[in-house]
Amino acid sequence: MIITIDGPAGAGKSTVGRELSRRLGFRFFESGSAYRALACEVKNRKIDPANRESVCRLIPFLDFFHPRPEFYLPEIGELASLLSAVPEVRKGLLQSQQKLAEGGDLVTEGRDMGSVVFPGAEHKFFLDASLSERAQRRHQELAEKGKGLKPEEVEAEISARDTRDRSRKASPLVVPAGAIVIDTTGLGIGEVVETLLRHITKGSEKRHGFPNRHSRESGNPGK
Repeated sequence: MIITIDGPAGAGKSTVGRELSRRLGFRFFESGSAYRALACEVKNRKIDPANRESVCRLIPFLDFFHPRPEFYLPEIGELASLLSAVPEVRKGLLQSQQKLAEGGDLVTEGRDMGSVVFPGAEHKFFLDASLSERAQRRHQELAEKGKGLKPEEVEAEISARDTRDRSRKASPLVVPAGAIVIDTTGLGIGEVVETLLRHITKGSEKRHGFPNRHSRESGNPGK
């Protein structure tokens, strides 16, 4: 089973996806780590991001399953977002991501997981939230990591990323066909996870005509 969670920056995709995968006993893949790993290599090797050929040469050697603290620096996030808009980069990373489906059950989050990488996923979700709340969440996350950005700087960064992600030609941020849209504004992580679990259980019962095999881990009444 593949479960995709798409949405803009700060909507809670990573936190929700990680907890959902824990509850289900699935593997978890944060697609942003692939682009952040590439951004780190580009920065550390002092490669011009505009040099697409040199950037793409790095892709086969990336380790994006073991995130480093450097991945979460604001400048790395900004560079990763810029690189993700490059068609050659997206194509180079697409095959690596799709191979993850060969390893068994998977929860994956990103900006094009359900629309491009795994369009045939059994369960697809799109998380969203107001810009102000997404900026507040990201500011708190950065503050906990010792990054002293001002709230208005974080909101401006997320707003710019929204515009870039939605308007890019290569795999723009969209609601995947068949995805369930969930507005997480004002909701806690547990509430969002429970909502996803209910949809997964209901959808699996409808498809297969028998109780979902993961319902015992969902924490729903009657487990």
